[in-house]
Amino acid sequence: LISSYLGCDDDKFSDAEVEASEAVEETVYVPSKQDVVLMVRPGMDLSKVVLPTFILEPRSFLEKLADYYYHVDLLAD
Repeated sequence: LISSYLGCDDDKFSDAEVEASEAVEETVYVPSKQDVVLMVRPGMDLSKVVLPTFILEPRSFLEKLADYYYHVDLLAD
């Protein structure tokens, strides 16, 4: 089996490009619970409300904490 896959060299990206991509990842807005409550009014069409993904996520708070503590070495850096 012959593949046309070429490996990715990290040397092709300059430091500025890597820092720019990291900066984009860090500027994510996460609305607070108060922001979500302020968007909703009685009698409002809820199909027009944009909900953040963490509200619709089927994981419990305990599961989220377990993930944070499992990867605490990555978060400490």
